[in-house]
Amino acid sequence: MAFYTANKSGVQYAIPVEAEPDKMVINETFSKVQHLLIASWYSQPDRTSNFRIQLTFKEISEALGYSRSQATALRKQLRTLTVTLVRCTFVNSNKDGIDAVNLFAAGNYSKGKLTMWLTPNMAERLLSEESSTEYFPLSLLKLKGTAYYLALKVMHNANINARWHADRVDRLGLENTLKALPTLPDPVTMSAKNGKHIQQKILTPLAKAIEELEAVTGIVVRPSQPLKGLRTKDLSKVTLNVIDWGQVDIAELTRKKRKRLRKNNVRED
Repeated sequence: MAFYTANKSGVQYAIPVEAEPDKMVINETFSKVQHLLIASWYSQPDRTSNFRIQLTFKEISEALGYSRSQATALRKQLRTLTVTLVRCTFVNSNKDGIDAVNLFAAGNYSKGKLTMWLTPNMAERLLSEESSTEYFPLSLLKLKGTAYYLALKVMHNANINARWHADRVDRLGLENTLKALPTLPDPVTMSAKNGKHIQQKILTPLAKAIEELEAVTGIVVRPSQPLKGLRTKDLSKVTLNVIDWGQVDIAELTRKKRKRLRKNNVRED
């Protein structure tokens, strides 16, 4: 199962109103639950008029790959996240201005059920033909920590470049990718303290995340240079190449691109 999330990197631009817009740091469970909620709404045949979304605790825990031993912690998180989701704002900005809209009008978590009401304005934007939607397989929600954020970055890169630069769909800059992984420290700051920490605190965890991404989803990422021994000044020279998309239907991106081009009478060549 997959769904399309709206505008640019979607969930990464949905932030609590009190957060600093430049940081875009998102709680992992918050990000996953939000993806799941919007996916559920998209699957409703009456979504144009029905903005109520309901997920059971079982549906959420299974989608996120939580074990029974983690159930209590997840229940506590859902109580807190219900409030955070209602206070969440969708932000889209460029050099000419900024646009913001609340995602949810109300929310409730009771008796093992999470119920949220999407705002009509947000629903209108998600359904708009001008909305720049993104393909995101829900199987990626089972990833944890750095591997999950790496998956978000990989899919965002694929979605964006499928529209404008098809030859870059499977290629990401390492330096830019690291900036999208909030679970890892900033390499420049780390280098100023101790150059050896880059390997221990950044590159080794990244290598493990790449392994987890492959094990869970079949997405195979290979760096253009070995990560071991890299220095901060070398990061900008390295690319991460996706050599196998595994469970991801990457052709879906091309289909959407061709459909849009045909609609707008744009030649692909």
